[in-house]
Amino acid sequence: MEYLPLGKQLGGGSVASGWALAIDFGTSNTAAAQLAAGSNAVDAVALSHASNLMSSAVYVEGPESILVGDVALDRALGNPAAFLPAPKRTISHGMTYVAGYDLPSSMPVAAVLRSVISRAVAQHAGQFPERVVLTHPEAWSRPEVDVLIDAARRAGVPVERIATVSEPRAAAAWYARSASTPTGARIAVFDFGGGTLDVAVLAAAADGTFSVLSARGDNGLGGKNLDSFIRRWVDDQLQQRNARLLATMRAGASPDSVRMLDDSIRRAKELLSEAPSASIAVTVGGEREVFVLTREEFDDIIGPEIDRAVALTRAALADAGVGADGVQALYLTGGSSRIPLVHSRLGQLGAIATLDDPKTVVAKGALVALAAGAATPAVARPEPPQRPAPQAPAPRTVAPPAAVQAPGPSAPPKNRRKLVLAAVGIAVVAVAVGVGIVVSTRGGDSSPNVPAVSESRSPAADEQAIRDLIGKYIVAVNNSDHATLTALRCSSFVAETTTTDPFDAAPNTTKYTVTLQSVSSLTIIGDNATARATVNSVAQTAGATPSSIDLLFDLSREGGQWKVCRAE
Repeated sequence: MEYLPLGKQLGGGSVASGWALAIDFGTSNTAAAQLAAGSNAVDAVALSHASNLMSSAVYVEGPESILVGDVALDRALGNPAAFLPAPKRTISHGMTYVAGYDLPSSMPVAAVLRSVISRAVAQHAGQFPERVVLTHPEAWSRPEVDVLIDAARRAGVPVERIATVSEPRAAAAWYARSASTPTGARIAVFDFGGGTLDVAVLAAAADGTFSVLSARGDNGLGGKNLDSFIRRWVDDQLQQRNARLLATMRAGASPDSVRMLDDSIRRAKELLSEAPSASIAVTVGGEREVFVLTREEFDDIIGPEIDRAVALTRAALADAGVGADGVQALYLTGGSSRIPLVHSRLGQLGAIATLDDPKTVVAKGALVALAAGAATPAVARPEPPQRPAPQAPAPRTVAPPAAVQAPGPSAPPKNRRKLVLAAVGIAVVAVAVGVGIVVSTRGGDSSPNVPAVSESRSPAADEQAIRDLIGKYIVAVNNSDHATLTALRCSSFVAETTTTDPFDAAPNTTKYTVTLQSVSSLTIIGDNATARATVNSVAQTAGATPSSIDLLFDLSREGGQWKVCRAE
């Protein structure tokens, strides 16, 4: 249990009775903390039997039935098409398509928040919290924050009880509760979670709050990205010791075998923060291999990614006009920040400090910010026009499980939707309908060059470049053109797919012809963008019925060109 400094008890501008709940809704995991009125004791909320975290993943049975956490992960093994591994990534889209349903982005998020609130209320004898404070990335726009607020409203929280605070401000507030921070002092918050990295530089104000001087993020760099690098190492070891087992893993391992390997990799990564070595087991069909990964090998594997994280931190400091000697401390949050190599490499930039349990610091700090009056009250906004209730989809709108699972264990859980394309065979017909993309079957341009964006960076030029990129990407997928795919992908995506590409379908996989119908819901924010591509696919078998599938693309600019960082 942690305590607020004297004078920071919940009250004043917050509430005078009841209790408060903070929810840190993350890309991969969600954490929560609670604070009783009149008390200065802050503690994390147990969100499972063994952890203060729960997975942010959801499984959509229908608009009125969305499963969350470990249950969602379990159900995903049977029907990956209904699985949404990272609902937070869909918030900027406004809508998300899963299991044949078009859902408001706030609906899956609401399911996660509802589960957290239910668990917390059970620990307070059924009493609902008087205030609920939600955290969000510093870079989020007002509409994105509004989606989070709408999710809390859907979860049963009255708007007048909701407040929000950015994640780095919350982490800084938790730091300030015990450390002396002179007015004007600069600190940096390095938030390295399971799915993303966010870095912010803040300045202390006279009233104990913080202002953000700069913020940078990388949506393709997180703990799961590091897991994919370890998986490549495992594949290399298998190739040398037991190539037949590797071929079995790639061609047709069961979902249970894949999950066991993923869990073994994750546990090894976490153990290597404390131990000099860790074991990773590969078990398929009764055959088993065990490999020992040392700390030194682990550092070599992830070193380039940690260097990317350090470069992002340097850039954030430069944006704020702060030299390394101008930062009082670099505060680390997020589970991936425990990795020793992160500490040693960031130590080149300034004094390193951790914030207790890095996985729950942001949630705890949100309560400190609420108590200090630094959280922003939610504003009730007009209800959006009601859409017709989603209807149960026709069976053909959901990809057949066999087609989705064909690539086997190569794809990590966060890439399950992109497995819809993995079953696509050699032939492809891709044409754009009203989107300005021109691609053709086989004889088309297969050059790996990514469409360039003009120096002026006009919105129209960016939009056209992204549409062209998605068209080329789908052609390359269907042509199994790995050179082009590698050139079109951002560096983090290339790392995930270099040796175990999820688009490598098994030899007996049904072949499909895919037609790109449209690119819509295109949102560009600086050097990052999201888009939705609607494709029709039809199996190359007699009497096959076409299916319509929506794919969500995350894109970023690297080296002056747009690249695909995720397609699911």
